[in-house]
Amino acid sequence: MSTNHNPDSTNILLKAILSTLDAALMEHKKAVRFLEEWYYHPKPEKGQLLPAQQSVKQAKPPPAFLRAEHVAQVLCISHRSADRVLRQVRQQAGLAPRTPVSVQLFAEVKGIPVRDIIRIIAG
Repeated sequence: MSTNHNPDSTNILLKAILSTLDAALMEHKKAVRFLEEWYYHPKPEKGQLLPAQQSVKQAKPPPAFLRAEHVAQVLCISHRSADRVLRQVRQQAGLAPRTPVSVQLFAEVKGIPVRDIIRIIAG
C-alpha cells in the first residue's frame, strides 16, 4: 500500500496552519494586554470621575423659573424688592400668587431679552 505524499502541498498546508495560528495568537495577546490594562488600572473611588471625564465641564441648564434671588441679580435690587417685582409680574400676567414665573414671561413683562436674563443668572 503506497500513499502519494506531495511534499509541496504538505508544506503549503503547514504554512497556512502556522500563519493562522500566529494571527490567532497575536489577537489573543492583544486581548490579554487590553484586559490586563483594564483590570489593573486604578479604579476611581465612588463619586469620582474617570480621567477622561475630569477635563469635561458640564454646564448646568439655565433655570426654567425665576426666584427672588434671580430677579434681584438681574435688576440689581434687594431680595425684598425682588419679591415685590415678582408679585407685580404675576399680577400683570394674571397668575395666582406663589405661581412660578418663567424666564420668558418675566422677559416679556419687563422688556428684557431672555438671553440677557439667562446670561446674568448663569454667570
